Amino acid sequence: MSQKMVFDNLTQEAIQVFGAIQKRKISGKEELIQATGIKSTTMNRILERLKDEGLILVCGEGDSTGGRRPLLYGLDNEKKIYFVGVNIGFYHLDISILHYSGKVEVLLKKPYPLDTGPEQTLSDIRAMYEKALHKTGIDPEDICGCGLCIFCSLDRIQGVVLKSVSAENLNPEWFGFPIKQRVGEIFGMTPVMETSINSVCIGEHCFGNGRSYSKMSVLLCSNAIRMGCMQNGMLIRPANNIVDAFGHMVIEVGGRPCRCGNYGCVGTYGSASAIVRTFRRELRCGRASALNGMPIEDITVYNILHAGEDGDQLAVEVITKAATMVGMAAANYINLTNPEILICAGLLMENSGVYYKTVKETVTRITRLLQGKSDLLFMPRTNMGKSAVGAAITAMEAQMGNSY
Repeated sequence: MSQKMVFDNLTQEAIQVFGAIQKRKISGKEELIQATGIKSTTMNRILERLKDEGLILVCGEGDSTGGRRPLLYGLDNEKKIYFVGVNIGFYHLDISILHYSGKVEVLLKKPYPLDTGPEQTLSDIRAMYEKALHKTGIDPEDICGCGLCIFCSLDRIQGVVLKSVSAENLNPEWFGFPIKQRVGEIFGMTPVMETSINSVCIGEHCFGNGRSYSKMSVLLCSNAIRMGCMQNGMLIRPANNIVDAFGHMVIEVGGRPCRCGNYGCVGTYGSASAIVRTFRRELRCGRASALNGMPIEDITVYNILHAGEDGDQLAVEVITKAATMVGMAAANYINLTNPEILICAGLLMENSGVYYKTVKETVTRITRLLQGKSDLLFMPRTNMGKSAVGAAITAMEAQMGNSY
């Protein structure tokens, strides 16, 4: 039987037990009973079935409590079951291959100009997939599922990119293009489609820093400002598929104009492009900086972030103001949704200690004022929260009948 159908032979209870072992890596029977609520006799049958299917194996014995030492169960790391994930990002294209145990076998990234058309993107996906297979030695017949995520708003069922603010600068050939179908032709299977931010959420929820929490939010700060949210294992989706709705939260009435038509949106203050615009404007006004020797139009957000980490006063000032505005918006969101953990991701969070620290301090201060406390846990994202990895995890979860 094809491995692509392996989960179809399992009952929902068996999938639940398999998932519990998968997330815990190694588990004993009593631990699985406690985690799933399944009775002992039924658990015995399920464990035998999972062993017969080759999905788990006995990997040792636990500590004795007076009788026989309990058997410990884990996944078979030699089992050839893999899932592929593709992320069409804002400025990069990523591909990952994930083993069913949750191990990332490979994660490749390629610079991706925003005006690239869909046909070129498909060609790049095919080439990167072949490179990933060659690098890992994985047989394409062992790829059991595919996940696809895109940075902008989309119709997940029809498999097309939607015209929206987040797709404003895309090559117009994307709109209405059957990307889900065409990517499926490359991999020989229909991909599960999600937005990039939701793929980050699913990856962190299943295998990353969010796996122990029922209420989790992900704040992604890059060329756009986005917030993802999961509660009790379900994604909280924004209305009308507006993937960057959080970035268009108005935080200053009559403030800076935004491409959405409003004024004072958080993205006009806290995004990477907003930081670059503000920094360049200050230089033109004669402000001093360690970057004064560079042509103003050549200064990138990475230059500014690195200068800020080195203590450049202007860079620190611009980054701090941007992060304060994002922190204010995030605090408003957190006061409404009350997550247990906020996972911080994206170019700005992961390349600037100044930005991360300012967001955290602002959120903590404002939420404490309203709630009288602030026990929100701040954590960075893990590799499992990379969008392409999250897409592969989404595909694996879909094979197991788990939808979000």
